[in-house]
Amino acid sequence: MKLRIKPGEILSSLWQRFAPSAVLCALIACWGIASDALYIFMSYNVPDACEEAMNYTGCGLAMGMLFATAMSCLCGRYRLPRFLPWIAAAAGAVTGLLLYHSADADMVATGIVLCCLALCFHGVSGKDAPALRLCRVCGWFCVVLGVSIVLWGALSLSASAFFALLMQDSAGDARRLVESIIPWLTFLLFAPWMFLGGLPGDETPSDQRTGLRKLIYLVMLPLYLVLLAVLLVYVAKIAVTFTMPVGVMNGYAIAALTLFVYFHLMLTGEENRLSKWFTHWGGLLLVPILAAQSVGVWMRVSAYGLTAPRLMGIVWTAMCLAVVLTALIRKRADWFFAAAAVVAILITCTPLNANRLSILNQEARLHGALTRAGMLSEQGEVIPNPEAADEDREIIYSSIDYLENEESAAGSLMEKIKAQLEAIAAENGISSYSTAAKELLLGFTEPGEIAQWTRHSYAFRGTARHDSLDTRGYAHAEWVSITQYTDSSVDAKSRYFDADVASVADYLEARRTDGEPICFTEPILLVIDDESADLAPLLSGALADGNTQQMPLDELLLPSGRKLHFQELEISNYAADGGLLTDYISFSGWLMTPDAE
Repeated sequence: MKLRIKPGEILSSLWQRFAPSAVLCALIACWGIASDALYIFMSYNVPDACEEAMNYTGCGLAMGMLFATAMSCLCGRYRLPRFLPWIAAAAGAVTGLLLYHSADADMVATGIVLCCLALCFHGVSGKDAPALRLCRVCGWFCVVLGVSIVLWGALSLSASAFFALLMQDSAGDARRLVESIIPWLTFLLFAPWMFLGGLPGDETPSDQRTGLRKLIYLVMLPLYLVLLAVLLVYVAKIAVTFTMPVGVMNGYAIAALTLFVYFHLMLTGEENRLSKWFTHWGGLLLVPILAAQSVGVWMRVSAYGLTAPRLMGIVWTAMCLAVVLTALIRKRADWFFAAAAVVAILITCTPLNANRLSILNQEARLHGALTRAGMLSEQGEVIPNPEAADEDREIIYSSIDYLENEESAAGSLMEKIKAQLEAIAAENGISSYSTAAKELLLGFTEPGEIAQWTRHSYAFRGTARHDSLDTRGYAHAEWVSITQYTDSSVDAKSRYFDADVASVADYLEARRTDGEPICFTEPILLVIDDESADLAPLLSGALADGNTQQMPLDELLLPSGRKLHFQELEISNYAADGGLLTDYISFSGWLMTPDAE
């Protein structure tokens, strides 16, 4: 592929074919620069209403650009009127605004993005030599990415040299603004304009070969065959040992299927021997891999039910399987991108979206397990049953763990369980999400967890802030976050701190409701750069009520003369998976170094 970058031709093609997208790219870059400038010059204290308006604007512009680009690509393939991308841009902007506060905003937005990308590929591939056109698109993307990275690096280096050598770091806000402008101009303006303007159009010769195509069948395809060989050996091992390690193979199998789709779309029509053999017969290598993967997924779903990622993986596997079958009958998969766009919308934006189907499946599993265990009252509330079968316990815990983070329908079984957990948490002074609350609700522990599950977590607040830090007498102030931990499986000599955090947490738990000042007589040592700091003076004097307290003192001088200025200090003791007691001390705040003199 000859690298011919002609700015005039690129700009001409951009404004002729992608004018709405180009305008919205420019607006997004301006929006990003204006947002950064506002944050920088207001010291990041932007009013909530202003921040909300900026977020609305960003969502609308981004979605409008996606819609406009997809419609422009379709117009190029199907000779549609050129005003349609402008209408699509307006529709996308409205969609982005409506999505901002919707319940399933993340999933719906993901589906729309995937749909638009699929439609873009469908449009630029064209009816004539689609594999060659897709190769040109991928090759051009790599060129644009490389040029953009070089441009970003050159501009960043030049800006850094200008402020460091000529301005001598006197213009802090100006420097931060310039550093924030460069990525917006490089990756949100230059890169999209260059990429869209260089996409192959109807006039692009369809028989023009690209260097990327050679790279695919000379380098990438042989490496892919190595991956298939590893997977086939693993499948043979499964067949010989008759054991299926659940959840191990699925990711590699999906990667192999995805790469097969990529190679089939890129190499169809290639005349060299390896590519021709692979596009005709390569799908046979995936048959045993697909069979083993299907068994593994079925076992996983049977044991733990559906989740949104698991369901999306199943749908994607089905689409890849359709491409494999298309290849085996020696047909081109020209339908793939259009089908992918439809499927992306179906599993994200309709009532049968992945989240909804997964919630329905998990609620059905939970209801069935509770019913079998005799744990549902006539009012639909959960009754503790210490004698529940282990199989039902696993289903109950896994379903509750999944559903407690999802939006359940009003009046559903999970909504009642959440209400019961909140009541238990309020009565016992624990979190409704904790395992302890679930044990009290259900009457049994989760299989594999320890019976006596405890968690003590206490936070002490300081006043460390970037806008109120007194740096007189200090040459350098660095914001640090330090976590030091241990667990019961580690030898005592391997501990990162000297304090017995379990004992400290137990002491705090015992004094939690006393309302009297805490007093520590033993040191609690935090180790920073091989020097120890005793935290006991900071904690002594704090009241014992509640889990979060203001520190009476929030500055601590280290032996070297450096000073710690605290924002938050947390001490926790909890039971991790498998029953290992894990303790940790977590600190965040400023580490200040004094003047050398």
